[in-house]
Amino acid sequence: MSEPPRSIPDWNMLYRYEDVTTMLWYNKNLDFNLKEELDKRNILVNIHGYKFLDVGTGPGTQAIQLSSLGFDVIAIDISEYAIEKAKILSDKVNFIVDDILNSKLRKRNSTISLIGAAFTAYLQMTEIDMLLKLKI
Repeated sequence: MSEPPRSIPDWNMLYRYEDVTTMLWYNKNLDFNLKEELDKRNILVNIHGYKFLDVGTGPGTQAIQLSSLGFDVIAIDISEYAIEKAKILSDKVNFIVDDILNSKLRKRNSTISLIGAAFTAYLQMTEIDMLLKLKI
């Protein structure tokens, strides 16, 4: 028996009309689990040269925190309104409207060092493998 399809919100409408600071996933501090993983891998010791792709950046808070630590951050979201609001918060992050499953990022030239994504439960392993091979 197959699982019923998952319901995915209309992200554009959500970010257009909602205050991002009231969203359950809004966290203006670096996510504890992300910080713990970066610490565990000793990445924070020498950030120079690391390019971080924040997939599904939403309000952009994690991308902004990573940028403040010294990462070169590209943050993408399918919602133009999420990206519009995130750009107001920082000019140090490269915020881009993009659908990672039909991405425009493949046409760029540098390699991703790290990927952060909160929506991986929606992806198949082949799609996750594709993310790791992107050139941005």
